[in-house]
Amino acid sequence: MMKKLVILLVIVIIILLGVIVYITIDNKKVNSNENQNIVKTEGSKTYDEHESLDPFDPYYELVEENKNYKIYTDKSGFNYFYNVYNNDGKWIDTGFNGGRGVNFEIIDDILSVRMGFGTYAFICRYYDLSANRISRFYTTPLEIGGEYIVYFITKSENDENEAVLVIQNIFDDRVYYKEIKRDFSSRVLEFYSETEFINNNTQLKISYPTNPNDEIVTEIIDL
Repeated sequence: MMKKLVILLVIVIIILLGVIVYITIDNKKVNSNENQNIVKTEGSKTYDEHESLDPFDPYYELVEENKNYKIYTDKSGFNYFYNVYNNDGKWIDTGFNGGRGVNFEIIDDILSVRMGFGTYAFICRYYDLSANRISRFYTTPLEIGGEYIVYFITKSENDENEAVLVIQNIFDDRVYYKEIKRDFSSRVLEFYSETEFINNNTQLKISYPTNPNDEIVTEIIDL
């Protein structure tokens, strides 16, 4: 009788162990399916242009995908991580932004990424997808046309700061760089000035406020 009880107990233990193993394997399969769009970046140190470290949570979920880019977000939904790929599918860049999202746009064969920081503050970077050229980050650019980009900067002159309009080649200022000085109002640094490249990108049309009363002036500038 005792022998039969021992055998029965052994059978019960074996069955219980089998059930536990099955549940464990099944849970792993579920977790694997749920996380198939998750990228693990543990151990990496990704910094943005302003030296902000990536979020502590190393897992990002794919939220937008295109031939030339993928955007991920972490569990908080506030931090964004992206990869950029050329037209051959090869990785060419990685970036991170916290809080304001990441926006991509393709014009002709130039891909732009825009990351906002509140109000009128944002930065953009540009990618030549066919030639693998990557621009620097530009702060609040106004417009691009072909390989030209236009934006305002601040320069100190005679102990005073003045706004200067810059037109340059997106990828290399040694190819083309031009500064335009006018009596620009300081508001050009705070708000968008209507800007357009015209006549096959040989001219720039821009409307901007001037000192002292923010009167709007429209000008066509030859490149």
